[in-house]
Order: sequence, then C-alpha cells, then structure tokens
Amino acid sequence: MITRLINRMLSSGLVLTTLLAASVTGVSAQATPTPPPLPNELTITTPITSVISDKKSQLTFPLTISNGTSSTQNFDLTVSEGPADWNPVFKSRGLTIKRMSLTPQRVENVDFQVKPPDGVEPKDFNFTIRALNGSSEVASLRLAATIQDKATSGVKLVTQLPSLSGPSKNKFVYKADLTNDADQDQNIGLAATFPQNWTVNIKPSFEDKIISSISLKAAETKSLDIEVQAPDKTPAGDYDLKVQANAGSARAEIPLKLSLTGTYDMTLTTDTGRLNAQATAGQSSPFTLQVTNPGTAALQKITFSSSKPDGWDVKFEPDTIQQLDPGAIQQVKVTLQPASKAIAGDYNLTVTPAIRTPARASIFVRPSILRLSGAGSGRPSSFW
Repeated sequence: MITRLINRMLSSGLVLTTLLAASVTGVSAQATPTPPPLPNELTITTPITSVISDKKSQLTFPLTISNGTSSTQNFDLTVSEGPADWNPVFKSRGLTIKRMSLTPQRVENVDFQVKPPDGVEPKDFNFTIRALNGSSEVASLRLAATIQDKATSGVKLVTQLPSLSGPSKNKFVYKADLTNDADQDQNIGLAATFPQNWTVNIKPSFEDKIISSISLKAAETKSLDIEVQAPDKTPAGDYDLKVQANAGSARAEIPLKLSLTGTYDMTLTTDTGRLNAQATAGQSSPFTLQVTNPGTAALQKITFSSSKPDGWDVKFEPDTIQQLDPGAIQQVKVTLQPASKAIAGDYNLTVTPAIRTPARASIFVRPSILRLSGAGSGRPSSFW
C-alpha cells in the first residue's frame, strides 16, 4: 500500500514540488537581514564627545552626519560655542567643509579639528556644532576638551622625503618615523589613502611583515617603510597619497607625492607582421614598418638606421617621428634598393630605431631583421 502511494506521488510530481518548496524556504531563511532605517531627521553623532589633551596637540573629532529624512538637506556647518582662536575647521576628503548637501538616507563622515593656541590655560573647553539651514538649526552636537599641562595622548608621524619619482613599474619606498607622544603606552592604528588599484603596504623598517597598527611605549619612536606600487600601465603624472596614524582622538598625517615618469617601451615590426617582401636587383622595393608605443610615456625623436649589404640603399619616410604618444601607432615607409649587380643568395637587412628619452630612462627595442634571398639582376627576390 505504501509503495503504491509513493509511486503515485512520484508520477504526479508531488515529491519534487515538496522538495523544491523546501529548497526555496531554506534559501529565504538565509537572506541577509535589512539594516534598521535611519532616524527621520538630520543627525550629527560621534563616538568621542570629550577628550583630554596637552597644550600643543591638534584635536580631531570624527563626526557622522546622517540624513534620515525623505528630502535633500542643505545646511551650513558652524561652531556656535567655543574659543575662536582654536581655528575650528571641518574636513572631508582633504577639503575644508563649509556647506553640505545630503540626499535622503545618506551618511557622510566629517572630521572636526581644533588646535589650542600658544599660551592656552589648562582647563575645560566646550564646543557646540550646529547644522543651519538659513537661520534654522536642523542638528547640533556638543563636544568637550580638557587641556592639561602634561600630555596624556598624542602621536607624531614625520618623513624626510615626502616626494619620490620614477617609472610606474618601480616600487617606491617612503621612510617615516612614528612617535608615541603620550605619557603612556598606546596602540596606534595606521592607514593610507591612495588611488584606486594601487598597492600600499606599511611595514616596520628592516622587517617583512605588513601592519595596520603598532604598540609603542610612552615616548617611543619606530621607523616605518611605506611601500607604494602603482599599476604597471599607470599614466605619467603627479599623484597624491596620505598616511594616517591615530590613537584615540590623537591623529597625525603625512601627505606624500609620487611623480610617475611613465614606462618607456616600443615595438617594431612590419604592417603585415611578416618580415618578407619582394625585391629586384637595381630596382626600388617599398615596404611598411609599424612602430607602436605600448608604454605609458610619450617617445620623442625616433630615428632609424639600417645594417645592409654593401651597395644597397635604404630610405625611411618619415626619417624621424617627432613624438609617439602612449598607445599610438605610426607607419614608416621603407624603400629598399638592392645593388644593381647583386647576385642570387641570402641577405639580411637589420632596421634599428634610436629613441630620445630622459637620461634616467632606458629602453631596448629588438631590431627587425629581414632576410633577402635570390637577389639576382632583373629577378624578383624576397626577404623575410
């Protein structure tokens, strides 16, 4: 009886339907939960609302500004309370922020930075950050800073050579010194800002391990290597990078500049890709060379020379390529005239380019070698 029931279920597709339903149910149970919605208002928040610092350190409060409303919010960021001589500024993406525009459900991170002036008295200071739409306040946040004579936190990051240059295929290493300026041991986080698809690694000097943080004792200094590798075909130009060190609210940053001269490269072949042609003794025979720049830097003043049998004549048109941009292709007409009394046999013609590049750059281009056979008088021949 049971066997008959199972056979009927299989024939009607009931078992398959049940299994499919169970499969779909299992997938649904693993779906990622939807994050909670933002509050239906503009908010300014920070995980650090009060800090203790010495008289000389710049203070940085990381702010999160969220628009949970259904409309775009336009507002000015202001400081309505706090000493003006602390030079308060709002920073984002390396820019000083005055006014912002947030679309619905958008979140932006902004740094609020202040620096005590020389001679500041040790005491408590308050700051009130306000987001104003015209004269109307749409959000606010109160912060506090306590200044002490003795440093309780602080971090310093310096480099003697913030600018390097060279071809994009090179690996660049910046040297930096990281100091714990606090009066206690600290774990200092390390991060870098750099162009997309680049590789930046931070390592302790003379070590091969990559780090994102390091523990330093009070007043201890550690030397760091900052290794930078651009993608191989990165265009020549100037690029900006930043390395940050942070311990609590204490933050240090060094800007780095990398000037890429590009890579110099060139290929030389015929327009057909084959190194053969027809020639007759004493008569002109043209063929076409194709010059390509697969590098990332422009090539200047490309000229051509040939190694040929005695009595042969070779002309290039044009005889000089003034400039060949990256990715560009230039055709050069070559007119070959064998000697009038050339006898049948095998001959080689070698074409070699000469390129003017910066003194610090080097380039090797494989010559094109063409072999000529059977160059008897009045008789066609081929070279390959």
